[in-house]
Amino acid sequence: MNTVRRRLFSSTATAAKKRRRTKKTLFNTLWTFETEQLANSRVPNAGSIFCTEKPGYLGPIPPEEQHDTREVAFVGRSNVGKSTLVGALFQQPDMVRSSKTPGRTRDTLFFALGDRTHLPFPMVLVDLPGYGYARASNKEQEKWESKMETYLSQRSTEQLKRVFVLLDARRDGMTDLDVGMTEFLNDRNVNFQLVLTKCDAVHSKEVERVAVKVMNQAWSFQNCVRELIAVSAKNQRGIRELREASLRSAGYTGSRSLVAS
Repeated sequence: MNTVRRRLFSSTATAAKKRRRTKKTLFNTLWTFETEQLANSRVPNAGSIFCTEKPGYLGPIPPEEQHDTREVAFVGRSNVGKSTLVGALFQQPDMVRSSKTPGRTRDTLFFALGDRTHLPFPMVLVDLPGYGYARASNKEQEKWESKMETYLSQRSTEQLKRVFVLLDARRDGMTDLDVGMTEFLNDRNVNFQLVLTKCDAVHSKEVERVAVKVMNQAWSFQNCVRELIAVSAKNQRGIRELREASLRSAGYTGSRSLVAS
């Protein structure tokens, strides 16, 4: 009888400990570089604009090809969750092939925001190859990075409105590769914004600590948007804010609205 009680108590204690371990306070989704700075205003119907129609896959358009549609691009280290996050923005989890194996995105992929001829505001979202994948050969990495560099170097600021640089919240701030990417963008006067991904994987206090460290690291970059977004594709936190930031960066203010889904 005592053995049964010990087992029951042990099982109950283990379950309670597991609940305590998995219970995490919701993290803040917006962090501003200056305490007195106010967050940007809401963009009406951002979810409808992204999700009413399935995005049109335009394929791996050659980086040198030009068109007149405004673009926002997403870039980050391999395994930062970029493809999963892009799918979450459109509520299309299988839109971009993602995997536990890093380095799946090996081309510059273009997605039209729905039907560009009918939406009130056309925009193209660009999924750039990941960088820093250690298992790829040097030659293969150079090929991916060359495509990315060609795209970022040849797009004018009138067309490429913002680059979202994704950073893993589980890491201790920006890595050397992340710093190199932000320096590259800043030196070329490309407007960029920092995004912490996988924030559900750490406690909210850790999200805060990493967010503050990242903002301190990026403080001197004049072309860095002074607002950091923390997201989780898994539980959809921060997705609305990221959609709205994408639309604002391309010039959409909500003056021409869609019917909400």
